[in-house]
Amino acid sequence: MPRIDIPGKYRFSFVSFDLTEPCHVPVREGTRGAKLWIASMVFAWSDFKPHENAEILRIATEHLTLIEGSWLEHERRAGNQD
Repeated sequence: MPRIDIPGKYRFSFVSFDLTEPCHVPVREGTRGAKLWIASMVFAWSDFKPHENAEILRIATEHLTLIEGSWLEHERRAGNQD
């Protein structure tokens, strides 16, 4: 699972088999997780508390360019593996 280099306690990453879906990131911290749709900044699901969701949204918004660029790069690399 490729990780996006965003400092902090939350791990933002990608799952290669999910590349057929719109841009989104799994977010993990310990045993908890969430799936965040990037275009709408809406959670598909989340194990986090509301204040943690707000923090994750803030972090994702601050690093939006990095997330989108990393998604496109991961998608490009995954496509070149065929």
